[in-house]
Amino acid sequence: STCRVEDMFCLAQADGSFDLVLNGGTLEHYDDQDIVRLLAEMVRVTTEGGHAVVVVPNVWNLDIRIKRAKIALRSVTGGFLFSSLPVYGDNDERNVTLSLFSRLLGLVPEAELVAYQEHSVSWPRTVRRLPERVMHADERLLAAMGFYWARIFILRKKRLTIDTTPAA
Repeated sequence: STCRVEDMFCLAQADGSFDLVLNGGTLEHYDDQDIVRLLAEMVRVTTEGGHAVVVVPNVWNLDIRIKRAKIALRSVTGGFLFSSLPVYGDNDERNVTLSLFSRLLGLVPEAELVAYQEHSVSWPRTVRRLPERVMHADERLLAAMGFYWARIFILRKKRLTIDTTPAA
């Protein structure tokens, strides 16, 4: 198999090259105009009737909250605390909600949203793993309080319908 690095806004693949296109953890770093461009490009390389899956983090999940708290502490201590904490994405994650995503997807006429899921809570990578039964109980409690890890959007590229009725 081959791995290539490409511009996700202008893929080298031909129209309709893939039955399934996946994008995870990038969309939330862009403005509305670029999100529409990215969705349009994903749909362009998807086959008619094929699917695209977009996963974005819930910016209020525990992992991002802990990361932001560490960045703030590093800042107020002049780098004394958490000096080795890597900063990626300039801490710029946007809250891509279902309503925002639906509005932007509406600007890509070839696609439709067919499913939406709020992915269940997951313990942040920064927390030591607890016994599984404890983690499941805590995650159920957090989910009941409205905490979830990520949003998953599943799109379908519409099939072209050709009107074959003769013109009057």
